[in-house]
Amino acid sequence: MSPASVTAQELFLEEARAQGHRLVGYKTALLAPQAQARYGAAGPVWGQLTDGMALVDGTEFDLSALASAKAEAELVFQLGADLVGPGVTEADVLAATCALHAAIEIPAVPLGGQTAADVEAFAGRNTFAWAYVLGRAVTDFTGIDMSLIGAIVEVDGEVVSSGCGARVLGSPARAVAWLANRLALRGKEMQAGMLVFTGALADPVTLTTGRRVSVEVAHVGRVAVRAG
Repeated sequence: MSPASVTAQELFLEEARAQGHRLVGYKTALLAPQAQARYGAAGPVWGQLTDGMALVDGTEFDLSALASAKAEAELVFQLGADLVGPGVTEADVLAATCALHAAIEIPAVPLGGQTAADVEAFAGRNTFAWAYVLGRAVTDFTGIDMSLIGAIVEVDGEVVSSGCGARVLGSPARAVAWLANRLALRGKEMQAGMLVFTGALADPVTLTTGRRVSVEVAHVGRVAVRAG
């Protein structure tokens, strides 16, 4: 899989806007070399997030239209200032950030997309972005080491996965910097108020009907979703 083409990304956003939704941020994907190898990617990729993808914390998530879906523990940066590449550094990211959130990102494949070719096309369109759950805003994050910040994933109260910020290009802030600089290559920028999902801090879990998945990110908070 190669990074999504401009045409595919723009088509996704045009369709979302036609349905009354707006762009609220971006996500990174395939940050780990193992994930890149699995999809034949030359490096990390990115996707777009709309307000129509947002779920309420603790809500039930409908799986009926999906062939598969996963839940990923993520640290999300909310920007208080524009972040415009090229040349964005981790220090620039932290200076531009007004809040952190714990979150669950739900990458998914819709029904009818079961073949390898279908999955590749859907991934290229918007890197599997389907839904997300956003936790409370934490505005005082002074002293948090982004590379060491930990996360646990529970299914029905049992811990099934854990990890830390070092999994995300060494630091989630570094992932935001990478994204800002990559977007600049396409004439795009991240604006104040936008959310940036920085990638899975722990191994993702498959969503199955009736199971409740919760994520806790140290110093930031907890969020949950139930698959229905």
